[in-house]
Amino acid sequence: MLETKVFDYEDYKNRLASNRELMALVANEFILEATSLFERFQEAFVSQDWKSLDDLAHRLRGAGLEVSGHRFCLLIREIEISFEEGRSISSEVNDDLKNEFDNLISALQQEFSLSS
Repeated sequence: MLETKVFDYEDYKNRLASNRELMALVANEFILEATSLFERFQEAFVSQDWKSLDDLAHRLRGAGLEVSGHRFCLLIREIEISFEEGRSISSEVNDDLKNEFDNLISALQQEFSLSS
């Protein structure tokens, strides 16, 4: 079985027609938007607002797919499935998601020389 990549450059490049300038622009916009969404996700997690968490998870997964952040999106999908099955998420799952989010942001910043 192949390991899922934090950031799949080839997939992303293909999705944006090998336009490196556009790739950097979209990556930067993802970082701005997703950071805000992720902060809201963390606030909803602390307050155990499962409905908001479900909505934010869906938005984060869509944003992550735009930049080919496959591992982050897989974790988000697992969280969405938990909500569909009526289960909440644990602190451990939330910590894993935070780590994967940070890894994706870091990978994008490195690839496109974006500031933090």
